[in-house]
Amino acid sequence: MSRFKGHTAELKRSNADSPETFTKVAQVLSISGPGISRDTIDSTDADSANDWRTFLASYIDGGEITLEVNLDLDAATHGSPSGFLGDFADVTLRNYQVRFPDASPMSTWAFTGKVIGTEASNPHDGMSTMSVTYKVTSQISFS
Repeated sequence: MSRFKGHTAELKRSNADSPETFTKVAQVLSISGPGISRDTIDSTDADSANDWRTFLASYIDGGEITLEVNLDLDAATHGSPSGFLGDFADVTLRNYQVRFPDASPMSTWAFTGKVIGTEASNPHDGMSTMSVTYKVTSQISFS
């Protein structure tokens, strides 16, 4: 079993240029997801054995990825136009990578996605943080 430290995981954002380059999103505290799931189609009929329902595999949903970051509006990967706040305002899909530098194999998960939500938290006795949610809109490539 291969183990690795969670704090080494990172999300990288494409610049959408040719050739494409990826920039690490700054000050990430945690990455959750993606919550990949597969739909099923009920294929039960009157001939199903012993009254058990049967199902067929259907479409895969890439789910969502959520980042928790220390909010820094001066960081290029946070503010507008080249950060997640700019990506939220823009309707264009963008390429992203979740990288696990300490993991092997499958240390990079590449996908196309869209920022679909942000939520700031500003406690009186702590750091200002932001939760950023990305919707995966493509097949995830595991390499």
